[in-house]
Amino acid sequence: MLQRSSEGYRILIVDDDDEMRESLETLLQSAGWKTKTVPAADAVLQLIEEFEPEVILTDFRMPGMDGMTLLANLRQLNAPPVILMTAHGDIPMAVEAIQLGAFSFFEKPFDPRRLLEVLASAVVQNRLSDMNNDLKARLSRMSKLDRIYLGDSEDAKQLRDRVLEYCEISAPVVLTGETGTGKES
Repeated sequence: MLQRSSEGYRILIVDDDDEMRESLETLLQSAGWKTKTVPAADAVLQLIEEFEPEVILTDFRMPGMDGMTLLANLRQLNAPPVILMTAHGDIPMAVEAIQLGAFSFFEKPFDPRRLLEVLASAVVQNRLSDMNNDLKARLSRMSKLDRIYLGDSEDAKQLRDRVLEYCEISAPVVLTGETGTGKES
């Protein structure tokens, strides 16, 4: 069962402003979070494997790699949710961040309670997604679909996923395809 409190949640804080980083760390530790802070986005990729954060809170504007570039790089990995924050934001910037996959976007100064709520929500949603993926993988192994439908291509994986989704539907499903393709299996 998922935890209702933030006790033990792991967060990686990325901000080039020392005071902001320390303030966020103090806030989150007082709420029971396990924190790791870095002053630059370049260090994030190494820390993900080492610290295994459940959410990343990053500033938008930083020297070197900015928050948006970090977000784009993290999308290539199986990274945790990313929440961007900035003191110089606008609506188009927020929209772009969300379109690139940010979980949320905050403009500084922000309400600490609201930040804690959104961070906890990101962790819970990510944990639920991980649990869902694990359950799908277990169901696939139990149903032995991997033995019936061979192939590692993206199309084969999508077909297996669809078959698993359709298994839960209580209505007739019609499969079409050429003769000999295994529709009856």
